[in-house]
Amino acid sequence: NYPPMRSSNHHHHQLMHRGGALGPSKDSPMSVANAATAAAALPLLLAGLACWKISGRTDCPILIWSPAGHVVEFALDQHGSRFIQQKLESASLQEKTQVFGELLPQSYSLMTDVFGNYVIQKILRIWHTPEQRQILASRLRGQVLSLALQMYGCRVIQKALESVSSDQQRQSQTSRYWDELHQYTERLVQDQYGNYVIQHVLEHGKPEDKSRIVSLLRGKFISLSSHKFASNVVEKVVAPLEVDRRRQALIAEILDDPDPQALYNMMKDQFANYVIQRMLDAADPGQRKALMHRIRPHIPGLRKFTYGKHIIAKIEKPCS
Repeated sequence: NYPPMRSSNHHHHQLMHRGGALGPSKDSPMSVANAATAAAALPLLLAGLACWKISGRTDCPILIWSPAGHVVEFALDQHGSRFIQQKLESASLQEKTQVFGELLPQSYSLMTDVFGNYVIQKILRIWHTPEQRQILASRLRGQVLSLALQMYGCRVIQKALESVSSDQQRQSQTSRYWDELHQYTERLVQDQYGNYVIQHVLEHGKPEDKSRIVSLLRGKFISLSSHKFASNVVEKVVAPLEVDRRRQALIAEILDDPDPQALYNMMKDQFANYVIQRMLDAADPGQRKALMHRIRPHIPGLRKFTYGKHIIAKIEKPCS
């Protein structure tokens, strides 16, 4: 689950307009000789990229892997990012290693960039061994929260969690990323980007991680259901039919709340009403009967509210 993509041209043409020319930054580890070689190759690099982005040809005269020193700049450019992603599909191990070596020092900046994040995701998808994925994943250590709260970083976090979780033999190392994620679960579910990360775990994560998230949110379902972003997470908790216990716990928490108006307030709330609708869809016959018993006395009052009418339409609709 990714947040809606916004169109952006803030990196467009930056290959041409970074300090007047494309070249290594003052912090680049390239030697003077390598820098001179790279500078001499600039016309070929730029002409090749122009050829590729206009015609889509893969045989354009662009040597992105040699000379080295320009992979980061390309990754931060709209067309350069697409080019790198395409070339990585067929690149040799040596070429991938060279690209990886250039990107790694700037990996955090790339993860949070509108175009660079796609290159990092591609590397996480196509990298050959668990060891190589772990090198990149190690860059996430201590950064899970900041990335999960960022528009593009949250995409990388989701892909990284998939990658490191697939490496069964390294569970002891990857558990630290999950621990960091769980540490900030309540904050993430209420964030405009972080909630996508938690939804992703609830949909694709391991049973133990799903259960841990639900446990961390127990006692807060009613308040979170009325939150613009957290309500999406609560809906995800209700939705999975394969884990009955989570749904039962949530429904029980709402039905057993000591405030007799809690359910009524949820049904007329602009966000929580969707949680109730999802509960009605996902509940087993016994749970649905209990919900209907609690909902029916409120129907006259619900007719006065826009969102309450959504609930009425739902309960009047024949069960499929």
